[in-house]
Amino acid sequence: MPYTASYTFSGSTVISASNTQSNLTDMKEYVNGGISSSDLKASAKWVESSHLMQGSYNPINNTMNFMSGVSGSNISADGTESWMFDTPTARDDPATPVKADYPDTGATFYLEKPADVLVRFHASATSSFDGDATGVVRAYLAFDGTLVTNSYMAARPSADTVNHASATYDARDLNWFQWSNFYLKEDAAAGWHHIRLIGYTTTRQAILLNWGMTIEAYYQ
Repeated sequence: MPYTASYTFSGSTVISASNTQSNLTDMKEYVNGGISSSDLKASAKWVESSHLMQGSYNPINNTMNFMSGVSGSNISADGTESWMFDTPTARDDPATPVKADYPDTGATFYLEKPADVLVRFHASATSSFDGDATGVVRAYLAFDGTLVTNSYMAARPSADTVNHASATYDARDLNWFQWSNFYLKEDAAAGWHHIRLIGYTTTRQAILLNWGMTIEAYYQ
């Protein structure tokens, strides 16, 4: 049967929150399982009930799949900081550092068909100051292994970033640099894809105290 709201509001009707919520609930129930083939236009045969896909959630990679595309997000849990040291990236040659993965900052997702994919990333980064004002921390998004150069994020710690109230000078006590960026991958092919954060540090270490990533894919 076609969608019918529980309450109809006329010009003289007082709109209550409970009645409005009831109408919204009616709409959700109709869209998620209440649509029947008789509700669809049959003359043009542009769509059949079998073409309508109920949304599914994948708990492994925290994504949801709909008719319009894929959406999902990942946020680091407390105590799961991402550490990067200068040993694999810049200890041997700080002038030409090597980019490496920030641990545990990747996400994998699957596209049923070609789509435009919007990736948004944010992180709270910090690093220790070891007396060298030239030290820098840098990061980039990488889509399917390809560096996205315009997703550049950076921080340069200085003596002012040290929390002098700390007796131990734990690197996590330093001021945080707030990173955020996004990338739109147009016409991504059907199949598996991976997005991750890569970069380097010429300081002792770089730490992402927290980070999050959101992926939205829109089928063409």
